Amino acid sequence: MKVCMLLHKSVVHDARVRREAKALAAAGHDVVVVHLAGAGVPKAVTEEGYRVVPALGRRTRLPLHAHRLVMFAGFVRAVRRERPDVVHAHDAAMLAPGLAAARSVGARLVYDSHELATGVPYRERLWALFVRVLERAVIRRCDAVLTVSDGIADRLMELHGLGARPAVVRNVPDVTGPPGEGRLRRMLGIGDAPLVLHQGATARHRGCRQLVRAMASVPGAQLMFLGDEGDPGYGAVLAGLAAEHGLEERIHFMGSVPLEELLAETAEADVGVSLLEDVCENHRLALPNKVFEYIAAGVPVVVSRLPEVRRLVEEWGIGWTANASDPADIARALREALDGRGEPRLAESLREAALELSWAREQERLLRVYDGLGRRPRRATVLVRNPCSHDARVLREARVLERLGYDVRVVAVTSTAEQRRTDVIDGVRVRRLSPGSPPWRRSRGAAAPDPRAAAPRQPPARQQDNGVRRAGRLRRLAVTLDWYARATALVLRERPELVHCNDYNTAWIGVAAKVLIGSRFVYDAHELWPDRNLRPEPRAWLLACEWLFTRVADRVLTTSPGYAEVMARRYRIPPPLVVRNIPEAPATAADARRSNGTPLALYFGAVTRNRGLEQAIAALPELPELRLRLVGPEAWGFRAELARLAERLGVEERVELWEPVAVGEGRRVISEADVGLALIQPSCLSYELTLPNKLFEYTAAGVPVLGSRLPMIDDFISRHGVGLTAAPGDVKDVAAKLRAMLEPEANARMREASRRTAATLTWAGERERLAAAYEELRA
Repeated sequence: MKVCMLLHKSVVHDARVRREAKALAAAGHDVVVVHLAGAGVPKAVTEEGYRVVPALGRRTRLPLHAHRLVMFAGFVRAVRRERPDVVHAHDAAMLAPGLAAARSVGARLVYDSHELATGVPYRERLWALFVRVLERAVIRRCDAVLTVSDGIADRLMELHGLGARPAVVRNVPDVTGPPGEGRLRRMLGIGDAPLVLHQGATARHRGCRQLVRAMASVPGAQLMFLGDEGDPGYGAVLAGLAAEHGLEERIHFMGSVPLEELLAETAEADVGVSLLEDVCENHRLALPNKVFEYIAAGVPVVVSRLPEVRRLVEEWGIGWTANASDPADIARALREALDGRGEPRLAESLREAALELSWAREQERLLRVYDGLGRRPRRATVLVRNPCSHDARVLREARVLERLGYDVRVVAVTSTAEQRRTDVIDGVRVRRLSPGSPPWRRSRGAAAPDPRAAAPRQPPARQQDNGVRRAGRLRRLAVTLDWYARATALVLRERPELVHCNDYNTAWIGVAAKVLIGSRFVYDAHELWPDRNLRPEPRAWLLACEWLFTRVADRVLTTSPGYAEVMARRYRIPPPLVVRNIPEAPATAADARRSNGTPLALYFGAVTRNRGLEQAIAALPELPELRLRLVGPEAWGFRAELARLAERLGVEERVELWEPVAVGEGRRVISEADVGLALIQPSCLSYELTLPNKLFEYTAAGVPVLGSRLPMIDDFISRHGVGLTAAPGDVKDVAAKLRAMLEPEANARMREASRRTAATLTWAGERERLAAAYEELRA
């Protein structure tokens, strides 16, 4: 394809644009970059396989708004001259000319958001409003959206309700860092003195002032600002500040160097800094180029405590974080970095990060986007009959599919607590259907009752109860059929390549998708549906349906080895693939927020019958020092029943009934507990063989577990030493085991076992199994 990239500045120092153009050219695309050429830049050049041409024939001296209009016309004219297949607009400034130009030549439009445009503190309020309106109006019309970090990708989805998550192509360099030859140090005359490097433009809100002040507390170290001024005159401001603190001999300034020489200069530093201040949303979600360039050069880093960059540094163990507004904290981090820069483990972490965070890997994401522009995107639909607000397994499935390149949509249902029809949860798009009431519940102008008519005779109470039950069953059936009709219509309209059906109550839609449009059908049994807790349907019907689902499905998954064994024997199929409900990340020290007050036992999950909640409350009178917290969505009004039980036993002040928390908050809430409860009762075969989410959630948070003595739960707890088990339904045994687990020495031992287990049982392994199953279906 012919690709025309639009850039509102010179391409000379824009490494991202040059990398992308070079990668696309190497992949066989005809690439031209249209830019605003700086002084001394030739009008048209060809380098690294792509062409560079100016948008304007000559530099103009016009008022700002007039210049913007001339610039707009120049970019559109250049695109019409090139007549490309794809217009690739870099940043929000190129959205308007990009859209106009793409529409004028019938090209597809790609938006490459180098920053969160709506999160930048613009000097002109009117321009900020224009950017927000422009991005919202154009971004949904783009054929693809790219950005530089996961945080910005998620925020763009939330802000604009995008149909697909933007592809993340990070600003990693396309070369590795050669060993420094000492040119920079010789030029500065600093010999082997410790060298701190601030790479990139000097500008407001980048921590430059605080960095200069911090150097007064880092004796012997030299500081180099390597880059042009981002704000005119700001270098002089920093030089004056250095002189004020007597640091003029230790603080140096140097203009930008060619990109080809940058990493060689960077490699001479002992530590690289990136200190964006927390002044806007764009900074909070940024992953600055310079951080990846430090990594490629093998230089440890000191960065701001902002979410995206902090996560990167801590994940790879390649540096330190500091409060970018506090010179003392910056100085502390710099001293630690300079003291620890020679540690072998740090050097190894930098090498590993440089290998993984390489352009050779990153460019594959860019090339996949362009491969997809020539054909209909591969779609996947994940179905679940709950609001999905707290269903971490479903969200994890969707993210695995996204990693494999699918355009993913989760189809869920509304509830009394969640009425939003569209949502984005942890970056995953969710559409909720609202199955309607049956026709006879709707008012269709029925005649008003005659007040003179005699009151009808009331049937006996037993007949009333039977009538209520029949009406309830009929209503459930009508709502279920409405759900099937709506969801099936949506799936047939979307025509996904893969349909992942979570549990029995979504599987008929998967059958329809496979039969009618040839979708791949994944049946994911979270439990033994014909033998589940409080089952209202006839068991024989459920067995017959599930037999059909397991035969029609292209892949069968489940959550417990016990379930897999039963399903294989029952339906005479190969054992389903077990994908356990392990959280995506174990707890860290920052998550542990236990109080030093009254001990806390916590239950995290659906507040319903046969989960051992009554037994946990009944054990409280024997444990006067213990609080009990129940966190989760309620079923069948059970929370009020538990509150009455607590009041009857005189423990109501020690029982906390919490509403469910957001998916991302679960680990923090669990980490406050001394014991996590999984007292599932053997009320059905599904519960007898369960391996519940909460086991892994407690373990991931480093919390000991008290579980029921049921096969799968008992095996997990005893094998890993993460807690104790109690006889199901035995209140005295529950109380005794809780008392034993609250002993400080025993609790510490089990907590340590939980942390060890969490380090070995990770979602990464489950994710790879699930991804392999999806890939087999695609082959």
